[in-house]
Amino acid sequence: MKTVTPVTPPALSYTNITGTKNSPITSVTPLNSNSTVVTNYAVKSESTLPNGLTLNTSTGEISGTPTVDSTTPVTIEASYDDNGKTKTVDVTVNITIS
Repeated sequence: MKTVTPVTPPALSYTNITGTKNSPITSVTPLNSNSTVVTNYAVKSESTLPNGLTLNTSTGEISGTPTVDSTTPVTIEASYDDNGKTKTVDVTVNITIS
């Protein structure tokens, strides 16, 4: 019988995002401090990006021009493959727009 070794989840982090309403933010891409490949990114259902910002579901990049003031943590869910099973890990990014 073949022994299957679990895959180490990606170790992700984002820098905090600060910006000004109606001005483009500097795009932010998550840092992955190990070699586990993320296959998809999504904003968790209980979180919302401020209006005008978008998440690239392939790269995890957050970019855009915010149209509202906001101070909120946003939870991003990253999916990865663990020996044929899709698993997820969450990472939080703090966003402040004024």
